[in-house]
Amino acid sequence: MAQTTQPSKQKRRLAKLAKTIIFDQIHKNSQQVPSIFEHLSNQINSLSEQLKTQQAELKNKTQLLNNRQQALISANEKYNDLYESAPIGYFNLSQQGVILNTNAKAAALLNREKEQLIGMPLSSFIHHTSLAAYYDYIRNPKTLRLESSCELKFARKYGVPFDALMEISCKRNKQGAILEILTLISDITERKAYEQALIAEMDRAQVTLHSIGDGVITTDADGIVDYMNPIAEHLTGWSTENAIGNSLQTVFHVINEQTHKPIVNVVTKCLRANQVISLDTECVLIGKNGQRFAIQNSVAPLRGRNGNVLGVVVVFSNVTEARSMAQQIAHQATHDSLTGLVNRREFEKRLNKAVISAKENNTQHCLCYLDLDQFKIVNDTSGHVAGDDLLRKLTLLLKSKIRDRDTLARHGGDEFGLLLANCPLDQAYKIANSLVAAVRNFHFEWGQRTFGVGVSIGLVPISNKTNGTAELMSQADVACYTAKDLGRNQVHIYQNEDNKLAQRHTEILRVADLTDSIKANRFRLYCQMIQPLSPNDDETVHYELLLRSIDTDGKIELPRNFIPAAERYGMMAAIDRWVINAALHRYMALFDLSKKINIAINLSGNSLADSSLLPFVRNTLTDSGIPAQRVCFEITETAAISNLEQACHFISELKDLGCQFALDDFGSGLSSFTYLKNLPVDYLKIDGSFVKDMIDDPINEAMVAAINEVGHVMGIKTIAECVENQAIIKQLTRLGVDYAQGYAIGTPLPIDVVANNLNRLTMATA
Repeated sequence: MAQTTQPSKQKRRLAKLAKTIIFDQIHKNSQQVPSIFEHLSNQINSLSEQLKTQQAELKNKTQLLNNRQQALISANEKYNDLYESAPIGYFNLSQQGVILNTNAKAAALLNREKEQLIGMPLSSFIHHTSLAAYYDYIRNPKTLRLESSCELKFARKYGVPFDALMEISCKRNKQGAILEILTLISDITERKAYEQALIAEMDRAQVTLHSIGDGVITTDADGIVDYMNPIAEHLTGWSTENAIGNSLQTVFHVINEQTHKPIVNVVTKCLRANQVISLDTECVLIGKNGQRFAIQNSVAPLRGRNGNVLGVVVVFSNVTEARSMAQQIAHQATHDSLTGLVNRREFEKRLNKAVISAKENNTQHCLCYLDLDQFKIVNDTSGHVAGDDLLRKLTLLLKSKIRDRDTLARHGGDEFGLLLANCPLDQAYKIANSLVAAVRNFHFEWGQRTFGVGVSIGLVPISNKTNGTAELMSQADVACYTAKDLGRNQVHIYQNEDNKLAQRHTEILRVADLTDSIKANRFRLYCQMIQPLSPNDDETVHYELLLRSIDTDGKIELPRNFIPAAERYGMMAAIDRWVINAALHRYMALFDLSKKINIAINLSGNSLADSSLLPFVRNTLTDSGIPAQRVCFEITETAAISNLEQACHFISELKDLGCQFALDDFGSGLSSFTYLKNLPVDYLKIDGSFVKDMIDDPINEAMVAAINEVGHVMGIKTIAECVENQAIIKQLTRLGVDYAQGYAIGTPLPIDVVANNLNRLTMATA
């Protein structure tokens, strides 16, 4: 009992003690209550303000969250709208390629409903031709790791294929596992068609560029090569593979043919001009292997549709052969084909420049005119092949004796011109004499024969007082012929007071007059009768046509006044043509064709050497209408022998037409009887030098008798020339000569007068 009460007492004491302590504490703190409450009030107010602020922020955040939620809902709606209405087809695929979702465009591309696509593998809609490519693409780990694309053929409903571009990317979780394969497809059928058309066009262009005969190189705007066709590869020596990336200057190495300087800045020049430009006309392309080609080329700018510079295209062609032919033709036009020297035309151009130089710069040059001596002997005895060889060797000899700056030219035949540039007269005289000595000491061997030749040179100084090239050539020609007249193998300097030069100069002026006479028809035809010496039944009347010239004063000039100059200066061929044309046409206008009237026309030796004379005679005979049997051509013995081969051919061709031929001045040559058997002539005209003195000179009479006898043995009729009296006629008749011609028979009369006399005679006997 006592034990139970004890704790209770302790509790009570403790409780009382606690109250005492509390009350003491309360009493102690009672003094501080107002301040505590004030502090608590302040804290409560602060907490209240913070709460209000947080409530406002929470309200704002709630509003912002609501706004963002509305934006997200709107964006999601827009995304769904875009997803559905996008012009590109979208597929959401599982990792196995099964369609999880798709948009309307994808369904439309496949020509199916969306519900038909969901749950189907995308491979079900791949065209069979692209299935293998699809599986290779979709199963490739690289494809799934990266965003990528490929072109495939998809199949619409009923298997209709179309070209599509498929692009995929993968949606993954945080661990990198594939959740979905996002796939886009777009119809590229039209683009593929354009591409195919473009490829076809490019193929055609490629084939064209590969098949054309021109080289083609294209570059970028910096002049770096990006294309070459096979012709360009061949000409440059570069393959396209090696050329691409190199500058055009490296691959297309072009120089000027004359200066050998490279042609550069082609691209810059073209783009600056903004038009097609042509490079130098004398371009040479040097290939990689060093081979050279003459080319023609052009460079054109390449620009895009918007005008931006893409580069240039170089088109060039190999004109090596054409340029070589052109150069050869140009060389042939200015050079002698036999010797390779410049010809007369080119020589006169250079001579004209020298004359201008002398006048403008007060420089002195000299002109030499060279004529070979004894050259004709080589031609006549050994033929033209030997003569040509002699000319070539003499050319080399002459060139070795002159300076590099001098011009040696062949004027034709055995005549040469030499222009000594910047050369005073005394030095030119030494050079000319060295040429004479060199030619004199030269011996030409042909077969078993050795020939010596010489050269005569006319020398003329060219100064500021020289009038012109025509005068120079005339003076040099005169000086050359003077050198010949003075004994040949020498040099003669032109001097105005020289009598022989004056004579030659007069001849040259006479040649100029002859040229004018031909153009103005200042020639006249005369006729001289050829009479038979024994009676016969042939009623044919024979006339030889003789030529007269009318000078500027209207006076008649005999042939001896102009024929020597014409022969010396090569005018006889032109005169002969005038005579042939005038004679045949005048015959038809004047003579009665019912009468047997034969005319004889003289031909010079120069004409026989002219290959164009034969067709000229044929054409004139045809145009005039004269019977060929009425025409006889007379050729001198010396001319026939000098041009034996041409004479035989000429005679044979015209005799086939019916023309007749007479060998004039027979007996004057040294080998008359030897050559006679080779010439199919109808008449022998016995040289007048034997006939006119035959009464007093028994040797001349014997010559006439011998010629007459030989002619008759060969079946050729004979005609005696220069029959001047009746005694000669009687003696000729006794010897049996067939015809006579001379002043004892009849004087030469104008052809019109002869025709009128014949017509009156015909009327009187009618």
